[in-house]
Amino acid sequence: MNTKDKALQLSFNKSKETTRYYAKSFYFSSFFLPKDKRYAAYSVYDFCRYSDNIIDSSNLSTTEKSKKILELRQIIDKIYTGNLEKDDRFYSLSYVVNYYNIPNKYFYDLLIGLEFDNTKVSFETFSELRKYCYHVASIVGLIMTHIFGITSIEALKYAESLGIAMQLTNILRDIKEDTEMDRYYLPAEDLKRFNYSKEELKNKIINNNFINLMKFQIERARSFYQDGLNGFPYLTNDGSRSTVIIMAKTYSAILNKIEKAKYDVFSKRIYLSTFEKIFYSMNYFIRAAFSKNNNIISNNKILEET
Repeated sequence: MNTKDKALQLSFNKSKETTRYYAKSFYFSSFFLPKDKRYAAYSVYDFCRYSDNIIDSSNLSTTEKSKKILELRQIIDKIYTGNLEKDDRFYSLSYVVNYYNIPNKYFYDLLIGLEFDNTKVSFETFSELRKYCYHVASIVGLIMTHIFGITSIEALKYAESLGIAMQLTNILRDIKEDTEMDRYYLPAEDLKRFNYSKEELKNKIINNNFINLMKFQIERARSFYQDGLNGFPYLTNDGSRSTVIIMAKTYSAILNKIEKAKYDVFSKRIYLSTFEKIFYSMNYFIRAAFSKNNNIISNNKILEET
């Protein structure tokens, strides 16, 4: 990181504040990263948050959002050609993508995910949903592998799985909010399989069919967590592994809370409190500190302790 560039430092600090405000789970876990990697990750998150805010804005029409996505494409072009002004919000990201050699394809793929959210309000099959999850979440994981550092390209396929797991968790957590915006992320084939309709979903009906549907979705998400965590040994052991593990623990804990709430995702939003996020972080490091093999932890054990 070029610490002599004051504009660069200011841009990094603004990205840090965005991350601290919007992504407390990642913000807490990122403290175990080396400073350069930590601030690089903040810069990436800031871009993702800015993009998501466009799609989630209730003040913009679908057409206006499409125009904003086109503007994002132009911003990415400038990021990779180094044509951003020093006071630009993403000035630090331009530095990061060059320093860590992050392919521009990843950011363009993110835009495909934004278009999904802007125009695609339902999915017929899990195959379609998985493709969506790849573009909005797995891509972010792939970007982060360049920042974290990997010892084998094997890490990439596991980063993809972990991204899918986290996005599936988001979908289950946000069912109420999404249906209120006429967004139906649970695949139609799954609704049919469990004899549960979109109308029931919109009317917030909790019955045995819905519970069985949710159990199925939770187990699917956990299977992706299990697969994704096979990749953490391929990350550099400088805090990157711990950051990924803690993120997986805190996110997968949301699934546990959904179960404890008896699958009622309608009455109130299910989330981890700040205390719980700190607890999971400290719990992991206490266990690791007293483990004789703290670098060899099975993915089953990680999720069992969540």
